[in-house]
Amino acid sequence: MQLQVHDDDLPLVLACLGIGILSAIRRDLQPPTMGIQTLGRPRFWEPLLDNPAIPPAIIDVFQTCDELDALQQLAPEQYTAVIDTLILRLENVVAESKNSAWNVHWIEHE
Repeated sequence: MQLQVHDDDLPLVLACLGIGILSAIRRDLQPPTMGIQTLGRPRFWEPLLDNPAIPPAIIDVFQTCDELDALQQLAPEQYTAVIDTLILRLENVVAESKNSAWNVHWIEHE
């Protein structure tokens, strides 16, 4: 299955996805390597670079997610604050969104 998201709704969907993943990492429900394995993968965020509907804050947060594991190891005293800041940046995208509902649907592969 594939989830199809309308371009107008993409920033809100991406921000909510990012908030969920970062919250799971923040609460130790998932390891910080999840940031590398999901949002921080270039193949995930690079296709978004040329989309004018995507706020730069989303791309920046996603790019930062590949550094969470290293941050936890090298600067553990800053780790939680950095994740909180990333979540806040995505929450700001949600708060600024003009859409209150998503135009998304599932596509089944034949």
